[in-house]
Amino acid sequence: MKLKDLAVKYKIEIINTVLYLALGAVLLYLCKFKYFYQDDFGLIIRHIIKTPGDIIRIFVPTPGLFYRPLAFFMWGIDHLIWGANYLGYYFTNIVMHIASLFALYLIVYKLTKNKIAALLSEIAFLVYFPLNSGPISLLATRSSEMQVMFSLFSLYFFILFRESAKAKNRGVFYCISLLTFAAAVFSKEGALIMPLVFFCYDMLYGYMNKRNFIKQALWFYLPFLLVALFRFLVGEIGQAASPLTATADYYRWVFGINMFRHLIYYTLWIFPLIIIFYGGVIILNRILKLNLNTKEIIFNRSNLFFLAFIFIQMLPYLPLYTGRQLGWMQMSSFGAAGILGVSAFNFLYQVYFKDKRKFFAILTITLTLGIIIVTISGSVFLPIKYGKKVMFANYSKNLISELQRMYPNFEKDDVLYVIDTNIPEYSMKRVFKTGPSKVFDKALIIIYGEGSAPGKALILNESEAKDFRFGAGDIVLKFDGENLTPYKE
Repeated sequence: MKLKDLAVKYKIEIINTVLYLALGAVLLYLCKFKYFYQDDFGLIIRHIIKTPGDIIRIFVPTPGLFYRPLAFFMWGIDHLIWGANYLGYYFTNIVMHIASLFALYLIVYKLTKNKIAALLSEIAFLVYFPLNSGPISLLATRSSEMQVMFSLFSLYFFILFRESAKAKNRGVFYCISLLTFAAAVFSKEGALIMPLVFFCYDMLYGYMNKRNFIKQALWFYLPFLLVALFRFLVGEIGQAASPLTATADYYRWVFGINMFRHLIYYTLWIFPLIIIFYGGVIILNRILKLNLNTKEIIFNRSNLFFLAFIFIQMLPYLPLYTGRQLGWMQMSSFGAAGILGVSAFNFLYQVYFKDKRKFFAILTITLTLGIIIVTISGSVFLPIKYGKKVMFANYSKNLISELQRMYPNFEKDDVLYVIDTNIPEYSMKRVFKTGPSKVFDKALIIIYGEGSAPGKALILNESEAKDFRFGAGDIVLKFDGENLTPYKE
């Protein structure tokens, strides 16, 4: 087969590959301006792998910490590969993010049997970037990235299991779905809701026999429920920080008005684009007199499944307080992208066979509007979301590079104090802090390596330094955001 024929045959796959490479390159470029931040230091240093015993320690619940052992294990693997190279950690996040995008493509293709609809879903997903900025926002979102990736692949293999005609293949697909589900729940607890997604798929696509409903439900869902129960019990019994027993600072399990407020919050982020798109379809249908079958565009079975997917993914987080909702809407945004992709294909398909001139006009307008929306959302969102963190990253890099220049190595008994003279808004104390814990010493262990870092390291502001009593042999330096110099009292 000639190269031209191959290009025509696999044009969607080629476009997909280009999309992944371009997205990965853009995200990695944005990460160039980032650095480790807050929780990242603690997560790396707590999960460094040196011996097999460290792996066992990661998978044993720790009181006071979330039980997300697979995500924590990946931190250890990342440290083995990348060491103190922050870009390597972001690269891992980006690879997982693109893998989730690929899983969305596979799911939509299986539901619609159409590659163009699947590709449009991926493009629609990019519009929801503010909800899916985890890979370049914080490395600490690793658990969410892994939960999303494994959950989507678990759903894909469950669909393959249902559609496969061969018993041998069905067994393989079912086992893979179960294993990826287990990987998802041991990455983050939000994946515990996935069996309900499988149930909705079975109900909508007619795989549940009403006569043997209970028997079938037990046979197909029991292994998933047992895995979920095991994860839930291990997490609840073995640790203090969990969905039900976490402190009020992180969770507020309240109902009534709070749940209603959070539902509105979700709705304002997830559904506006869908509503605008459907409104545009109805308006264009009337103005251009296209006589489209809007019911097929809006109320098809795939869209109903993705709508159910969105609401199911909301369930674990509706009782939680609003401050942490944005990052947790990532799974729901995949469902929204599926709805937009499938609906856009059905709309364009109908228009193409009604009037090709109008089709190309609408396609041009749609692409133009899409580019404008992505550009505006990016230009508005990125400065707000990343402007401050980029500044923090620049200061952090300056501090570390200056420190390495002045002190290539430290002794184990060295005590280091850095007096930060930056304005409080950009204080380095905010960077090297996880909750109430100060992690500057942990950060230096990551940067210098254990044995070459100081025994104690602390960042103080100028007011704290005035009342602080330094030891005779202490190393005391002043940092102004760019330069590091000896501190004079």
